[in-house]
Amino acid sequence: MRMPLKDSIPFSVDLNLSYSKLQHVYFERLKSLLQVSNIKVMLGDGTLTDTTTFDPNSLLLYFSRLAKSLDKWRIHGVIKSNTDDLHRITYQLSTQIEKIVISVYLGIQYHALRYYRLDRRVLEIQKKLYEVTSEGNEIRRSVATAGNDLVLRELGKLGYAELGFEELLEKMLSDKSFSSRLEGKVNKIFNEFPDLMNVEADRNKLISELNDYVMEVYKIEPVLVDYNKLMQGQEGFVIYMDIETMINKKLKERRSYVNFNKVNVDSQNRINHSLVNLVDTINSVQI
Repeated sequence: MRMPLKDSIPFSVDLNLSYSKLQHVYFERLKSLLQVSNIKVMLGDGTLTDTTTFDPNSLLLYFSRLAKSLDKWRIHGVIKSNTDDLHRITYQLSTQIEKIVISVYLGIQYHALRYYRLDRRVLEIQKKLYEVTSEGNEIRRSVATAGNDLVLRELGKLGYAELGFEELLEKMLSDKSFSSRLEGKVNKIFNEFPDLMNVEADRNKLISELNDYVMEVYKIEPVLVDYNKLMQGQEGFVIYMDIETMINKKLKERRSYVNFNKVNVDSQNRINHSLVNLVDTINSVQI
């Protein structure tokens, strides 16, 4: 069962209240933890722009400290996942009291956007890259022209000059020696254009250097995100909590339904105490 609960019995009301406090404390803790900084970055066209970012590593450090401060909670660790520019960090912990299993999921979901660092060298590389790319395109056109002329001459020598495209394609597919001969002749064309390899090497070197100036900027909205919003890709502070009944501990079989009317008073008190302890710990852990 996912919090908040819809039951109106007193224990369910208490659990909802504890979960509400947990949400509030986690939200306030992350607002102070994930400090947003204003920075200037460069777009692909060289335009300067203002944006904001934060450091996700501060959350990882916080979770590490949290793990050392919790007792009677099992720590399942951090899970990171990326889908294109959408990044997710989730942290799971759980506790079991009698047959009741409580699982809490904390984390963040944010976007990682790529910009260039402010540096004149970026513009210099882009200009040089444009020149090298243009030079390479010119050489490739020359190679293509020379290759077409060579193929036409070879087809004439072999008596296939009048073949249509479909007939020629069928001939190449059915006669491997014929296609290999043409391929060998065309490959020799590249030896007549040694500058093409130099241009490609220069282009790859420039691209590699340009990538060194790329930086990631992290964007997040200071809002609470439950499981459904997490799956929808919304940015924010992730928190949700499940309560289940353990059916078979050895096989780790659980049932999502919990009959709260059958939870004895002692177990209720222990569950409430565990959640209060979790709230206090989340609020007090420092980095």
